Amino acid sequence: MEQADISHQEITFQATHEVDSFSTDLDASLSNQLYVVESSSCFTDTQRMSFTERLQETFPRAEFISSTEVNKIANSDHKCSFLVLNPVNERKNNSIHSSNEQKSSDEFSGFWQAFEQYQKDPSDSWDLYTNLKLNRLESWLKESPFNAPLQGMNIDSKLLADLDYIEELKNDAEANYEQDLSNFRSKLRKCINSLDTKFKRVKTELWFKESLLTLKRIESFPHTSGRYTAFYVRAPKYNDMLVSHVEVKLDGESAIIVSNGVIMGDDDWVKAEYPELERVAKFFDGSFYLYDHQNDVLLTSYTSGRVPKIIGSASFDSVEWYLHQEDEKHSFENKGDSFNNYLITRTYKTDKNVLPYYLVQGRSKSDPLAKSNKLKHHRIYLMPHKEGLYYLVTHAQPANATIAKQNLIENLILWDANGDQVEPFNHPLTGAFLNSFTLDMLKSGESSKSSIFIKLAKLLIEN
Repeated sequence: MEQADISHQEITFQATHEVDSFSTDLDASLSNQLYVVESSSCFTDTQRMSFTERLQETFPRAEFISSTEVNKIANSDHKCSFLVLNPVNERKNNSIHSSNEQKSSDEFSGFWQAFEQYQKDPSDSWDLYTNLKLNRLESWLKESPFNAPLQGMNIDSKLLADLDYIEELKNDAEANYEQDLSNFRSKLRKCINSLDTKFKRVKTELWFKESLLTLKRIESFPHTSGRYTAFYVRAPKYNDMLVSHVEVKLDGESAIIVSNGVIMGDDDWVKAEYPELERVAKFFDGSFYLYDHQNDVLLTSYTSGRVPKIIGSASFDSVEWYLHQEDEKHSFENKGDSFNNYLITRTYKTDKNVLPYYLVQGRSKSDPLAKSNKLKHHRIYLMPHKEGLYYLVTHAQPANATIAKQNLIENLILWDANGDQVEPFNHPLTGAFLNSFTLDMLKSGESSKSSIFIKLAKLLIEN
């Protein structure tokens, strides 16, 4: 910073408190009939047979249908969900593609980019899953929601290779399939585990969407009572904003979805529809708000350039820079020279790494938390400050001595009915929000680092 003559003020994140009461074991059995749609040819005959076998283990009642049957079934009276199998474009690692010849399919890195293109030219045709999501978002805006849960599953080269290897070993007379199956370190076991994890993640997503859209109830929700509305904002530069809302009533054991919906409009229109958002001076793209009806207080959680970050800034890829140093090292060694120019290393020690790294205390063996499954939980580290409350969601274990990508710290602030900031640290709305983080919802066996409230609100717009 000094060499570039850029003035800056260093901010140190030093947590003073922690939260470890994450929601767990939310995932329950599915209630809807599941229909599986192959959007285009994804498999060879052998791969399809192997895939179907594994699919049936997770979803015994799943039924394959053609893409032409989706709308008819969705408009019927019985409760159903759809799983769409999507072949992946390996160059961009997702399945989104459009018929627009002037627009490269590589430019669509996510659904939001596809929606922006759709607004410019609604006549474009899309892959099946993207088209279904576009139609559903349009139905939300017209207040005629398409309530059948939709879930995509990318069929990429790794998944296909796993299927091929499983079948190859099954059909090889000289291979000992059963022995490899019982060896957790075998390639066969790893292939099967990879597929099982993918199906488990899909099941969890479908369960969550069923809870929101079909059952309108989430069991085992954080043990908090109250009435809250979660908002999520997408604010493109040149179009009106999209704002979703999900109103939730908590009774201490479960959550009842009171209402939900999506609107499109400018700032004035949004604030007229949702008066509780009048206390927000400016809406930013991707912003989230949580309104506490009982206390008439509004919460927001965000990260920006003014919020401290760990492992460098968001524009700095520490992993890529580390690999660059490794390449330099090999170049030096090939010339017979030694390399001692490391600035970034695989260690958190401050005397050996120029990047900041988070340091946390481990738990002793006598700690009750270390003797329960809470050892797996992430913690939320809190640092109150004059403009809100910084928090960081991270592992319960001490930081690994390996380099990682950026861990963003979030800032949490509250406003009262007059638009004045409220001290957040001891406020019940802060507790309700922080206790809504979950360990096992979005990524199997990992923390989503996200609140269930955020997930609810984002789902209506982005998935």
